Amino acid sequence: MLDALDDGDIKSIVNLTRLSNGKYAETIENIPNNPTPNHALCRLMEPGSIFKTVALTAAIDDGKLTTKDSVISYKSKVCYFGKQKVTDEMYRDNGTGKYSMAEALKYSSNISMVQYIRKAYGKNPGEYTNTLQRFGLTENYRLIDREATPYLTLPGTKMWNGHSLHSMSYGYAVGMTGINILSFYNTIANGGKQMQPRLVKAIIKDDEVVEEFPTKVLNNNLFSKATADTITSLLVEVVNGKDGTGARAKSKLMTVAGKTGTANVPNSVTKKYDNSEKMMSFCGFFPAEKPKYTLLVQMMYDKKQDTCPDSLKI
Repeated sequence: MLDALDDGDIKSIVNLTRLSNGKYAETIENIPNNPTPNHALCRLMEPGSIFKTVALTAAIDDGKLTTKDSVISYKSKVCYFGKQKVTDEMYRDNGTGKYSMAEALKYSSNISMVQYIRKAYGKNPGEYTNTLQRFGLTENYRLIDREATPYLTLPGTKMWNGHSLHSMSYGYAVGMTGINILSFYNTIANGGKQMQPRLVKAIIKDDEVVEEFPTKVLNNNLFSKATADTITSLLVEVVNGKDGTGARAKSKLMTVAGKTGTANVPNSVTKKYDNSEKMMSFCGFFPAEKPKYTLLVQMMYDKKQDTCPDSLKI
């Protein structure tokens, strides 16, 4: 959890791993070359649908799209873009045959996101990846030793192919750490001001301050406040709008803004997606009108153990 104010303080990090006996323990997973595993800082992941917020922020701030744009809403849960199969988990008929940007995010439509990002960057995918880089999405904050460095798939590299732009519209073909995604949402909460996440304020010995670590602004205007306000309104709809995937985060006490995500995790042996494991996520901030905290919650769903209740499968 980050403090969504002008300090970027990390208020709490909880890292639990499920043991074979069904109990949970702190960070025992053997992450390569890291003797003290920390899922939030040291684990790279394809974030899935919580990345859709990043994609739309890029398109809006670059002036490529507005909330008045719409795309075709396909009744089928499966759509092909070239040879790439893209699926949606849910479809809602609004009577227009189209999805607005708010509906694409609220229903977490992969098919719609591909259309939006193709519309914005199809002729120049490098412009999209340049904006993602400008957003600091490959930043290593160096908060602890061996913190993982996020990556993007870039045009002109061996990893890039005809499906890359599509995949990057809904959170694949990228590798992010939890703190990286959380920092981006925190920047939305701060109206476009990007803060350096801070774990330690000061080192004190014998009641004397040995060293202080002041707050640090990485970018006063990573994107415009207008863009941040627009994205915030879309995230509020995800939680509070009819049929929004984030309805379980709705609160009677405050307005929550956030986005759900479900990402397939490659099989550790075959390196292929076989739906055996999924990463379930929610990232957001509250109160939406004047944010105080930004949080990221993630849980691994193992189909073999069925450790995730149906009510959380989003």
